[in-house]
Amino acid sequence: MSNHEPKPKRSKFIHTWFQRTNVESSSSNVVSEPSISSPNIDVEPPPSIPEPQNNINALERDPGLRCAIWKSPVNERDSIRKAYVLLGPFQPELTFPFTKQGSQQRKFQFSWFKYNPWLEYSIALDRAYCFPCFLFDTENSRHQAFTVDGFKNWKRVCGGDNMLMKHVGGLNSPHHAAMHKWDLLRNPTKQIETFFHSKSLKDVKDNL
Repeated sequence: MSNHEPKPKRSKFIHTWFQRTNVESSSSNVVSEPSISSPNIDVEPPPSIPEPQNNINALERDPGLRCAIWKSPVNERDSIRKAYVLLGPFQPELTFPFTKQGSQQRKFQFSWFKYNPWLEYSIALDRAYCFPCFLFDTENSRHQAFTVDGFKNWKRVCGGDNMLMKHVGGLNSPHHAAMHKWDLLRNPTKQIETFFHSKSLKDVKDNL
């Protein structure tokens, strides 16, 4: 009889069977959760807010390039006008270019601003404009040379044929009316004083 007896196969079978059973039972205990997919939602970027036209930093300073105030919506004109009043006339200090007029070379003079505080100069077009007339100009402009077209005949500034003085005109001229309105916007207290003065004169006249 041989001393080497075959090993019992049953124990190996049982061990393998239990190992397989344990793996199956452990895998069966795992509860598979349903996958939740997030819906595809297109998030639109917030709309850009346009810069208001009466933003003082957005205003065109050059009088030859800016848009007439009367072309703006009616409800925005006062605020645009007040914003321009805060900025004041565009009076750059620079070396002005020469233009041949007749037989001579002529150019805009910076000293003209001193004697005409209402005067403006367009760098883009090399032309002169009137600031208060621009503020209160209407569609049917009566002085397009200083509000729409611009003035450039520098020869006609000095001497008896002074076009700047002709633009100013008399006390009842459109320029003087625009100057008065500009002055009231710059000094609101004057507007109140003018109102009460006019009211007092009316009361006196009514009581006569």
